[in-house]
Order: sequence, then structure tokens, then C-alpha cells
Amino acid sequence: MAATPNDDRERVREASPIEEVIGKYVDLVQRGRVWKGLCPFHDDGRPSMDVDPERNTFKCWSCNEGGDVFSFIQKFEKVDFREALTILADRANIELRPQFQDPQIQIQRDKDLEFLDRTATWFTQQLKTAEGRPALEYLKERGFSDSCIRRFRIGYAPPGWNSLESSIRQHVENSEDAIQRAVELGLLKSSAEGKTYDAFRDRIIFPIIRPGKGQYRESGEVIAFGGRHLGHPEAVSQGAANPPKYINSPESRVYSKGNLLYGFQQGQEEIRRRRHVVVCEGYTDVMMAHQHGVSNVVGVLGTALTTKSVQFISRAAQCVDLLFDGDSAGRRAAAKSCEHFLGTDVEVKVVLLEEGTDPCDLLASEGGKDRFQKLLKTGTASLNFLIGEILSLHGFSLGDAQPEVVSKTRRELSERVLMPLSEKGQVLLESGVREVARLTGWSESSILMDFQVDRKAQSERDSSRNRYKRTPSDSPSEFPGGSAHAPHFEQNRAPLGTSSLEDQNASVAVIDESVFNDSRSDLTLEPDIITSELFPNRSVDPAVIAECAMTEAAILKTILRDESCMRPMLRLAPVERWTSALHRDLGLLFQNKGKVPELLEIEDPDLKSLLLDLTSRNTRDDEFLDQDQKKNFASRTLAEYLMTALERKKDDFMRTEDKSALVTNINECINMLNNDKFSFSNTSQADEIINRFGLDQY
Repeated sequence: MAATPNDDRERVREASPIEEVIGKYVDLVQRGRVWKGLCPFHDDGRPSMDVDPERNTFKCWSCNEGGDVFSFIQKFEKVDFREALTILADRANIELRPQFQDPQIQIQRDKDLEFLDRTATWFTQQLKTAEGRPALEYLKERGFSDSCIRRFRIGYAPPGWNSLESSIRQHVENSEDAIQRAVELGLLKSSAEGKTYDAFRDRIIFPIIRPGKGQYRESGEVIAFGGRHLGHPEAVSQGAANPPKYINSPESRVYSKGNLLYGFQQGQEEIRRRRHVVVCEGYTDVMMAHQHGVSNVVGVLGTALTTKSVQFISRAAQCVDLLFDGDSAGRRAAAKSCEHFLGTDVEVKVVLLEEGTDPCDLLASEGGKDRFQKLLKTGTASLNFLIGEILSLHGFSLGDAQPEVVSKTRRELSERVLMPLSEKGQVLLESGVREVARLTGWSESSILMDFQVDRKAQSERDSSRNRYKRTPSDSPSEFPGGSAHAPHFEQNRAPLGTSSLEDQNASVAVIDESVFNDSRSDLTLEPDIITSELFPNRSVDPAVIAECAMTEAAILKTILRDESCMRPMLRLAPVERWTSALHRDLGLLFQNKGKVPELLEIEDPDLKSLLLDLTSRNTRDDEFLDQDQKKNFASRTLAEYLMTALERKKDDFMRTEDKSALVTNINECINMLNNDKFSFSNTSQADEIINRFGLDQY
């Protein structure tokens, strides 16, 4: 009778005593008929997991995880049942029944692996020849022992174009088929003329080995190669005086870069025992670490970690140290790697080397192992590191209020940090918001609101980019608040709602830092309060609304600094037309009372929280202002608002020939304000200017 999948399951179960399997991951102590240990699925301070050999089950009495030996492997290794079955079958040296696989595919795979293994042996033999002596001497000079070289099956590709090809033709039956296989596996290359030649020439060869099955269970399966160039002239191709230092096999039928890490096969037992991986960039770094007994070190295959390799690491480890060079390229690679780990339940830290420091040489030096292990303790949490790199990229410093810097920084944090975290759930998003707040000094509420507006804007752009069309019926008067919102926009820009989405994005004013000394962090806009009554029958880009809400926050902050500015400021930007309901309610409260109310007078907890937030921002901003700047800040802002409104009014007057005298008067007023803006403090004069030119009549 043919074997069934259930037969495989039971054979593997019988060959995998649960106490032995779990004992490879957790230290177990026998207590009567059961074994007890710390549960690996929660932060267990006392042994709360029982392993019962008679029932072949495990159970944690704290977190309630439990099941059989397959359940444990699935949970611990983060794999599905078939992968768990395969892991246990490999350990028990049991050959599983093929799962609906074309026999020809398996035959092809077996032939590829056999060919690659024989090629690896050929490379190791070349290391012992006279031609390979310089490569062996190089390895010895770097401090590598014979046993380490053997363990990693290090070899050598001789100089010249056809060393490997000639050996294949001389010693392999059906050599033409073998040559074709070598080309497909990346060992040989084909020229434009159809001739083949060695891909690896005058290079130290590092076989890439994965955990194996069957006859390769102990040694692992060689699936590809990496090669370091030694620089013999005859190995340099014509026209390429400086060949790449390292090259790697291309992906093939048996090799995919993202599914393996260099050194994992040699260190898998230590990694599974410790659930901790150190990721380096170089082959020799990994080898030297293993030689010094730090065998949970692995290396990336290619230039950087990928999503696939992160998934591979996440199944193998709970803690990861990313070891990168401390130069700009290394920091960029580290930041990119951190992005791949966002939202995983792996604890990731970034460890940076001093520029010019090589992990291999560090380990090989006197006391190198201790220094290496001390270095690993200096790691920075990956989320912290990623945010810090984004801040550094834009030249942002704590308390920075330059609008352009703040805007670019905020948007990149939203795109590279908060957006990926939000896709993993609200808890992770909130943890990201807290870390951004800690490193920027912005409030958590404003960061979260900014992000939500960004997310809405992105969704709007993705789904409705071509929906907005400019029509003849659109006019400035349709914009809620009309020109009273003049400070929000540059001159000659179309009002909100009168153009395409792209024009709306362009219409947002770049707010002068000398006016507001403000930042996007002041945005406390609630996305659910972007109400339809403000923009009837019209779709609006939330990014534009965000700019308006930012200006509203700046107005409130100015009023908090100097109540006398309230009347003219709210005449220039009527509070009834503000975009943020929370800003609008606080502005109306100010307006109705005619002053800034005491905190105890405010019953609404949201308004009270907003007032506290704005007050704290003014206090924080004051740390970067001298006494004169603090004294004149509010009046200076009012003067800037007046000048912006006058400029827009002048633009309207210039379209009418009989208003030339008024244009001249406006220019005189603008010059006066510009000359006196640092000492402008007469709010009655501000009201007079508003009345004279009808700045609140738009």
C-alpha cells in the first residue's frame, strides 16, 4: 500500500521525542513524569512550561501556549506545518514522501547539487597548488586557521580564462551537458561569440552552503559561490583594470539570495540555542567570528538585507544585532535594513564600527573576542536608529523650527516609519509615534494627526489623482473664507478648490520661518473632523487642509503670546472658517470671551489639552529666542499677516485701472509695516489698516 502524508507525520513524530526536541531550544529539568522549563513564548520569570513525554505535548500555564511537537516547531520557528515537518524529518534523517513534485525537477536538483559539490571540492584542491599559494598565504596572514578554512570549505579559482572549464571537459562525462549546467549555475559565462570561460578567476572562493538533506545533511548543500579577487594581471579582463573586489553567483534553480545567510549552516545549532543572530557584511568577518567561538554570526549575501532574508532571520532568532561600517554608506545600509524589520517581533539593534575598523581584523587582534563582544553591547535600537538617521539626513535638530526642514523631515518619517508600522497595527504605530516624539520634541498627538492627514492624502492621491478638473464656474469666492485666508497662500495662487489636485498641492504657501518660527508639529488636526460643511460639493486634498490647520495653530500660539493681537488676527482669518474643528472651537472660545480663558474655565478636555499643548510649544520655542525676539514675536507676526493680506489686496486692485491710487497707498503701508515690523505693537493701527483697505471684506 502506498504511503500517505499521515504516515510521514507519525514516522517523524515517533522519531522526535518532544522532550529532546524542545530541550534543544529550552533548558528542561525533569520533575516526576514531566519536564519543566521557561516558556519561550512570553517573558517567563519562573518555569511555567510543562513538557509531557507520555502525552507528547507541551503546555505553558501562564500564557496558555500548548500543543504537540509540531506545534512547538511551528510556533518557535515561525513556519507552517509542512516546514515544521521537514525540519523534524531532517533532524531524524527521515526522507519525506515528495509532495506532488515532478520527478524531473527532483532529478535536476540532485544533479545541480552534485555538480556544485564537486566544483567546491575542485576549488579547495586548487588552494593547495602552487598557483593557490598566494591565496592560502593571504588567509594565513589574516589569521585564519586550517580548521576554519576546512570548515567553510574555502577554495581558490586559478588565474586564466579556462581553468575550471578545461577541468570539466577533461574529467566529466557528457562534458557538453556539464558545461551547459555550469553556465546555468553561474560557474561559467558565455561570450558574444558563443565561447565559454570561467566566471571566477584569481579569486579566493567562499562556498555558500545551506542546511542539507539526505547525503548532505552533515556537510550542508553547496548552492553558490562568492569570490574575492587577488589581483593577478592575467586574471584581469581586457579593458577592466580594476575588477570588482567581490563577485557572487547569480540566482539559479537551487540558489536564491534572500533565502539564506552566509555561515548559517555552520552556526545553526548555536543560533537555535541562543535565538540570537549577529549580521555582518563580509565572508571573512563571519569566518573569523566562528573561529573565535562566536558562531551565531552570519553574513548577508549581496549588498543588503532583503525582505526575504529578514523573514528568514525572524524565523531563526528573537534578537538581531546588525553590524555595519560607521561611514555614510554603512549607515544608509543599516537604516534600510531597519526598515525591513519594522513591525516584526524581533528585537533589533544597530552596531556601528568605527571608520576603518574591520570585524575580521578586530577579532584577530589581541583580546579581539572580548572587544568584539563589548562592541555588540553598544547597539542602538533599530527604530531609534532609523528615526535618528532620517533626522540627520535633513539636518534636523531638537527644537528645530525651520518650516522646510520640519516639513521634509516629518514627511519622510511618515513614509518610512509610521506608514509601515501602521500596516502592522495600532499598537506598533503608537510605539513609533512615541519614539518620534522623544527624538523630535513634537507632541505625540500632533505627530499622529500629521500622519493621519498624510495617510488620507496618500489615499486620495492614489485613488483620485485624475478626478479633479478646473471648471469655469470655480471662483475665488467659493473658497470658504475667501481672501480672509490670504496668509495661507502665496500671491497669484488659486484658492483652495479651484484647481486640479496637483495645483492644490502647489498652492500651499511656504510659510516664512521669520513669521511663525513654527513647524508641522503644531498640527493638531483631527482627520475625522475635516467636515463636509466646510467644503460643500467639493473634494479637497487633505495636504492642503493640513497647511491651513498648521496656520491656525500658529495664530492661536500668537494670541497666547499677546491677547491684544486677537481681534486683528481673527479679523484677517475669521475663526468660523477654520478647517480644524478643534482649532475652530478653541478660537471661538477665545473670541467669545474676548481673552484667553484660564485653564480651569475650560470644561472640554480636548480643548484643555490643546491649550496646554500650544502653551508648552510657546515655552519650548522660547528656548531658542532671545529676550527681544520673545518680546516682539507676536507683534512681528501680526505685521507679517497684515503685509501678506495687503499684497493680495494690491494684486486685486492692480487689475482695476481706477484703483492705482489705492495701490500706491497699499505700497506705502507695506513699506511702513516692513520697516517697523520688529517694533510694531499698535493693534489699533492694525484695525485701522484692516478697515481702510477692507482686508476683512473678502
